[in-house]
Amino acid sequence: MQETFITIYPYILTLATGYLGYQLQSLNKSNKELKRQNKEKMKATDDGICCLLRVKMIEYHDRYVKEESISSHGLENFILMYKSYHALGGNGMIDKMHDDIKSLKIK
Repeated sequence: MQETFITIYPYILTLATGYLGYQLQSLNKSNKELKRQNKEKMKATDDGICCLLRVKMIEYHDRYVKEESISSHGLENFILMYKSYHALGGNGMIDKMHDDIKSLKIK
C-alpha cells in the first residue's frame, strides 16, 4: 500500500499543481478583463461628467455675459466647475469662457 502511494504521489502532485496553475491562469484572465471593464466604465463616467460640466459652464457663460455681471457664488461655482473640468481632461474650449467670466463685475 505504501509503495503504491509513493509511486502514485508524484502523479497526483503533478496533476494538482497543473490544476492549480490552470485555475490561477483563469483567475488572472478574469481579473484582467474586470480591470479593463472598470477602466472603460471610469473613462465613460469621466467623459459624462466632463460633458455635464461643459454644458453647465456654457449656460453660466451665456447667462452672466448677457447680464454683464456675475454673483460671487456664481463665479465660485464656475471656477470650481472649470477646475474639475480640466482635472477630468476637458479640452481648452472653456478657457475663453473662463476668461470672459473672470472679467465680469461681481454683483
